Amino acid sequence: METYTYRHTDIRTRVKDIRIKLLSISANMYNIGMKIKTELNMEVHLTMHIHIALAEKADLDEILRLQYLSYQSEAEMYHDYNIPPLKQTITDLEDEFEKQIILKVVADNRIVGSVRAYEDRDICKIGKLIVHPDYQNRGIGSKLMNEIELRFVHCNKFELFTGEKSLKNIYLYQKLGYQRTRELEVNPQLTMIYLEKQHMSRDNIDK
Repeated sequence: METYTYRHTDIRTRVKDIRIKLLSISANMYNIGMKIKTELNMEVHLTMHIHIALAEKADLDEILRLQYLSYQSEAEMYHDYNIPPLKQTITDLEDEFEKQIILKVVADNRIVGSVRAYEDRDICKIGKLIVHPDYQNRGIGSKLMNEIELRFVHCNKFELFTGEKSLKNIYLYQKLGYQRTRELEVNPQLTMIYLEKQHMSRDNIDK
């Protein structure tokens, strides 16, 4: 009888342990599912509500603040907080506003992205593609690039540059059809990668 009791208790203990493990696995799966659901809901929300438009002069303060925020990761990556995007002043941006096309992305009643470009001898020079950290990986950068290209369809090609360590940026640009053309060493810690893309029709850009 004692042997039977021992075995019975042992089995019950093992069943209890298994049940606890299954509950733990179930809880983890639930948390993962909720995280995926939240991210999907956020993506759908952004897809339905983002709006791309020409920036107005009244938007420049907010765009500059977003620029400072967006380039913090770049400054940290290169161990240099004196990079030009972090030193630009509102006066500098106002000057660019008069000479360039600046786009903004509005979501949740605030500006969450921007890009600017100008024409130089039939070449569209694109710069300052920025997206708020909370809104990245939602396709906003690609949408901004497509839209700015549509504003310069008369140009023969598009050109931009980024740092060699900015692999995420390089990946995005190459995914959009840009090809590396040259490198420029700014200093021992920073080498700029130049990329360009030949003019495409609007139909091809939208695909």
